[in-house]
Order: sequence, then C-alpha cells, then structure tokens
Amino acid sequence: MLETCVGVWTDSHFPAGAIADQCCALQDSGHVDGVLIPDQLAGFAPQQLWTPENTPLAGLIGDPDSAMDAFMVAPYIHAAAPKLNLHLTSDSVRRGPAELVQSMLTLAHLTEGRANFQIGSGELKQTGPFGRPTNQGMSRMKDLFQIYRQILDTDGPIDFDGRRWKFKRAYLGGAKQYRPTLWVLGGGPQLLDYATSWADGLAIAAPNALTSPEQTAEAIRAVRRQVEQKGRDPDQFRIALWVCVLLHPDEAKLEAARL
Repeated sequence: MLETCVGVWTDSHFPAGAIADQCCALQDSGHVDGVLIPDQLAGFAPQQLWTPENTPLAGLIGDPDSAMDAFMVAPYIHAAAPKLNLHLTSDSVRRGPAELVQSMLTLAHLTEGRANFQIGSGELKQTGPFGRPTNQGMSRMKDLFQIYRQILDTDGPIDFDGRRWKFKRAYLGGAKQYRPTLWVLGGGPQLLDYATSWADGLAIAAPNALTSPEQTAEAIRAVRRQVEQKGRDPDQFRIALWVCVLLHPDEAKLEAARL
C-alpha cells in the first residue's frame, strides 16, 4: 500500500489556524493520505545563520526554534482534517516509554487507528541543551521498542528488565481497540536490528545513504529478508522514505532551484 504524507511546520509565530487550513487543503486535494508532525525542541537552522542575508524567512520569523508540541498539535490537526493519517516523529530520550506508549494508544484511539510514530535515538540539539543524556539514545531505544511490543501484544501487566528501564507488573489497561504503529527512524545495522525485531516499520531519508532507486530497492529487499528471518511477516512491515520535493508550476524555476 503506497501512502503519500506531507510534513507540516508547526511554528508558534503563525496563527494556529494556519496549520488547520494547510491540513484541510491537503485533505481536500485528494492526493495526500497523511501529515507528518515533527516533535522538535530546536529547529534545524542554527540561530547564528538565521539572518535575512541567509534566508528571506528570517525577515518574517524571529527565530527557527518556536516549535509547537507535536503531541498536542496532532489532535488539533485531526479535529480539523479527520481523514488524514497522523505521523509523529520523536526520540527515545525525552519521553519515558510508559508515557510515550500511553500517548501512542491515546492518539490511536482518538483517530481510530490512524496514528503512526517514528522514533529515533535523539538528536544532540534536542537533548544536550535541555539537560537530557546525550549518550543513551540507542539503549533507550532498544528498551522502548521491546516495551512497546510487550504492551501491545500482552493482555495483562508486563515485567521488563532492560538496561535503562525496569518494569514490574506495569499495566496500561486492556482497551486496545485501535492500535498505533511504531517505526524506527534512522538507519545502520543496530537500528535495523531493532526495527526488524520489534517495530512495525522503518523510516529512512533519501537521498542520504541511499543514492539511487536501485540502491533503495535493494536495501528494502534486504530489510524485508531480515524481517522474515526473524519469523515475522515481511508484507506487514512498512517502509517509509523521507524525500525533499520542490513544487512549482514553472519548470524553469524548478531547474534554477536545482542548480
């Protein structure tokens, strides 16, 4: 099943209604299946470079870091555009696994199963400045994905003895009429092992490590083989590609931007 998803920029400099209008337009287009909402504490552009000389946006927006809380924005978007699937990105460091899985179950319930979460190991800009550990992302991620799988696949309380988290008869309730999906966000052998062992899918960016359609296709086949080798159904394992797309009605302007 092919799904088209568009990322939305949640910035507090803009009226909240602008996000709702954007998502309604995407929904009404008939060509977009979902939106991706990033869970960011800090923006992608360094503050020192946020000047009108470097980007015209700096003349309109005071800073690139006034991001909204994705977990609060998501229900707002769903209320405005209920036909869109919701994809949220976050990491394994800033939120505990119990709270994160509860949020997943909550949004899945609100959207009747249209909630997906893409979790990475944590960017330095999202952790270090805010007092979070910067060297525990992978171990926390391993714990999180195992805890998620146990909670989703177990009817009662769970016990878990991980490197970062210990659970003893932990229970988030049995109401799981609608299930979220959890994908690994990133690449590399260790993350691929986590994804194919416990996750529902994998999200990777292209072109980054993957530089051609042929290379991407072979990488996807390798991931599905690994899923199957672990006794799981490869057809149920989703693969997402993050790609940057330039859109403009004038092809000359697109060519100029590419150059």
